[in-house]
Amino acid sequence: NPKLLISKSSNLSMIDVGLINTLLIDENTQFELETKNNLTENTLYKDNHLIYIIYTSGSSGNPKGVMELSSGLINRIQWIWHTYPYNGLEVACQKTSFNFVDHAAEIFAPLLKGVRLVIFNKNERKNVDLFLNLLIKYRITRVVLVPSLLKAILCMPQCQINKLQHLKYVFCSGEELYFYLAKIFYQRLKNVKLINIYGSSEVSADVTFYEVNMWDINDVLRYFKINTISFNTDKDNNKNKYFTTPGIDLNSLSKKFKSSDMVEFPIEPYEYYKMLDEKVFPYIINTASPLYIGHMTSVLPDFVHDLSKTISQLNQNLVKIETSKSMIFLERQVIGILHRQFYGFSSEFYNKNTQSTDSNLGLITSGGTVSN
Repeated sequence: NPKLLISKSSNLSMIDVGLINTLLIDENTQFELETKNNLTENTLYKDNHLIYIIYTSGSSGNPKGVMELSSGLINRIQWIWHTYPYNGLEVACQKTSFNFVDHAAEIFAPLLKGVRLVIFNKNERKNVDLFLNLLIKYRITRVVLVPSLLKAILCMPQCQINKLQHLKYVFCSGEELYFYLAKIFYQRLKNVKLINIYGSSEVSADVTFYEVNMWDINDVLRYFKINTISFNTDKDNNKNKYFTTPGIDLNSLSKKFKSSDMVEFPIEPYEYYKMLDEKVFPYIINTASPLYIGHMTSVLPDFVHDLSKTISQLNQNLVKIETSKSMIFLERQVIGILHRQFYGFSSEFYNKNTQSTDSNLGLITSGGTVSN
């Protein structure tokens, strides 16, 4: 017993409409609907009935028809209303094929809140350049994208991407959202939220989500990685036997570094370390080998290796106590030691003045942070 039938005039001959209220959406037809925002959960859940049948892709077995109840769709819509509520000025879009379950919430979530919905046809969805221009033209504020389409959009010229000034949310679904894609997203779209949603047709599309915070991409997403890769740059335990990997002629080695293609996206650090570990480190010169007599190189002092571990900690700006704390007091101590070497005042003088905020025994000038 549907309350409203939305169709085209050409389809009415195939349906016994009877007394059902009908809204025709023929081309060039202009119409307006009075929207009601006072929908309550009671009215929405009043009748839990079959709302549509959709066929799965068969990723978990053979393709099968899934009968969806209205309560599942309403639950999905209520979630988006409460978690990422619409405002009256937003413009949503419908681009997902009716063959995929995401289309239902894409259509009804904005319409039931009286939000304008722009519907893209198949050709507009497939042409990335055209699709991007339409997002800009219609001032779309939120869109559902599979990661592969998001990647294609992010590959467009930055001058075009910068025109997406009204875009507020990008919901990713249907494919794995890769770590590097999330990083490049916030490099290109700094003022847009990226939400990764997951579900299946059997559970009314979406059952869980994660908002990718631009400040936590490195920490949060990497937390879920199962495999941890460690690298040992000293593969040859008998490092004093050779000062480089033997049996590799220079011509063969040079062929490993012939590619001139710029990578499409930045790779993750561990992938870069892996490349160094496999292609570079085995063939560099071990300057610590007693068999090697170097030109302008020699064995590094032992303390350099330990010092290199602290470089990141020493990224301190000594302009004031609030930006460095203990490093400020260490600097004052060093100045006090040097001052005493030159002027030789009493211990009482330095005990009183070295760390006093009312005294200044000297000034160290440098090229920036302690790390520098």
